[in-house]
Amino acid sequence: MALKFNIALIQLYPKPLSPAHNFARAESEIRAAASSGARLAVLPELLPSLRALAASLGIAIVPGTLVEELSDGTLANVCYFISSTGELVGRYEKRNLWHPERGVMQPGREPHDVFDTEFGPVGLLVCWDLAFPEAMRSSMIICRAFENTCAVVFVNAGAPSSPAEEEADTRDNDGVRREYAGLSQLGMPILGARGNSEQ
Repeated sequence: MALKFNIALIQLYPKPLSPAHNFARAESEIRAAASSGARLAVLPELLPSLRALAASLGIAIVPGTLVEELSDGTLANVCYFISSTGELVGRYEKRNLWHPERGVMQPGREPHDVFDTEFGPVGLLVCWDLAFPEAMRSSMIICRAFENTCAVVFVNAGAPSSPAEEEADTRDNDGVRREYAGLSQLGMPILGARGNSEQ
């Protein structure tokens, strides 16, 4: 019998340079997801570690990416998989850097890999990595949900939810209005997209 469980796709607006605000919003959404029966919560980029929360709620979390300083002093865009007991069971450094990241971040040096979780084998990709088929073919085996008969979870940052948040976001970005893609979704074999968010 196939393993069945609920996944929460938490698409929210991460307020720039406001880790406490972002953590509070993420914690609130994760608590709501856990109380609704979700066993895995996946968030967009730019959120802090949530290990204690994962353990206290019994929910696995992919908290998005963090900028980490590596042992050689360079910076990397890193994503973790946190088990429902709060254990770090997977780590991935973004390999394919987006144009503004080049020269600032170090591309990941480790191969794309799959690790064991309470849900079965899982692999992580970050942002622009999704555009490169080598990442999918070399380790994830989830290149396409239909072709490989497995689910693909994609969560992106959402736009500010109010005119005031949008104004503050533009002000914080030196007066330039940012564009947010949204479109988080769960792709299922045969069934297609589930939980698709247009915002």
